[in-house]
Amino acid sequence: MFLYVFCQWVVGRFFLSLGFNPLVVYFYWLTSAAMVFWLNLSFRLGLKRPFRLFPVFFGQFFFSVVISGQIALGFLLQLMFSNPVGCLSCLNLKQTWPVVFSGLMVVFLVSFFYRLKGPFVRNITIEIPHMSDGLNGLRVVQLSDVHVGGFLFERDLLRLRETVLSLAPDLLVFTGDMIDHSIEEVPRFSRIFGDVQGRYGRFLVMGNHEQWIGGKDVYSAFLDGGFDLLENDSRAVSIKGADLWVVGLSDPAGKEVSPEGGPNPALAFSRIPESNESLVIVMAHQPDVWKTLSPYHADLTLSGHTHGGQIGMFRSGWNLARLFHRLDIGLFKRTSNGRLQQLFIHGGVGYFGVPVRLGIRPEVVVLTLVNKLIQNEEKVHAKLPAT
Repeated sequence: MFLYVFCQWVVGRFFLSLGFNPLVVYFYWLTSAAMVFWLNLSFRLGLKRPFRLFPVFFGQFFFSVVISGQIALGFLLQLMFSNPVGCLSCLNLKQTWPVVFSGLMVVFLVSFFYRLKGPFVRNITIEIPHMSDGLNGLRVVQLSDVHVGGFLFERDLLRLRETVLSLAPDLLVFTGDMIDHSIEEVPRFSRIFGDVQGRYGRFLVMGNHEQWIGGKDVYSAFLDGGFDLLENDSRAVSIKGADLWVVGLSDPAGKEVSPEGGPNPALAFSRIPESNESLVIVMAHQPDVWKTLSPYHADLTLSGHTHGGQIGMFRSGWNLARLFHRLDIGLFKRTSNGRLQQLFIHGGVGYFGVPVRLGIRPEVVVLTLVNKLIQNEEKVHAKLPAT
């Protein structure tokens, strides 16, 4: 919250330095404060969330962080070229405008390049000790946060479809937020992806957007479209004589739709025998759900939701999502009851709030599962950098 308020103050001061009418800036500050107040109030009192306000808030926060960062860079350049060096009195907020303008142009050009190139294919090898030999080399293609109806055009969706088809996945999983803001987007999603299958199955789990849009009605619409949608449920899949289980957990936003909603691991795992030693893949849209899975046989959990903040420093690991989520993007590992549990958080395909990405590319992820034993126990607690 402090960062949000600080960035809004910086942006307002920058506008004033450029000669904007003070009343316009004061109105900007007032509406920003009112928006945050209303969002916080709706959360605290359990009111119906102002769904349409979320993208506005995120978009404003996104650009205020970018502009504030560029202003800081502008100040740094002024210090570097000032005389005498380090003279703080030489700093001029107005003179940072070329850096701010150039920075915004870079953001838009990079985003345009991402859109022009199409979804990036990211290949990751996941080591799962003691996995059956029949599953060794299994290729799981994951899509998350497509947000059909958001900022993706028809050609973007068709290109995404062709990319997935070209990968010929063994398993295809969609980990939530397939649609953006209307149940009418489900038929469009079905038209694009209805006949896109994995060799051994295709599974979906709903995200917070599906829950906010319509919950049970959206669930029924996806079933009518022929999708195997897992909400606190599981499926057994047989592959080359080996078995694996695919588990889907409902999104925490389901609690806002109905009292019995939300993730229920006990129900989701109830069909899996306690003596089961098969591979278990869990789909949970929000990565924080992983925290509740320590007691369960959850070898690999696949999530999305964070988008990696849509902006980050390439290969450094830093991204905007880290301001809100400890589990932000990439691969996380832990041991529970002597068993390795892993979580992979997808960076997303679509956009939320603004059609802009910088450093966090729209991606289709291919997870290749191998049964190589991990010799170095320190790896268990390592986090892979976001790329």
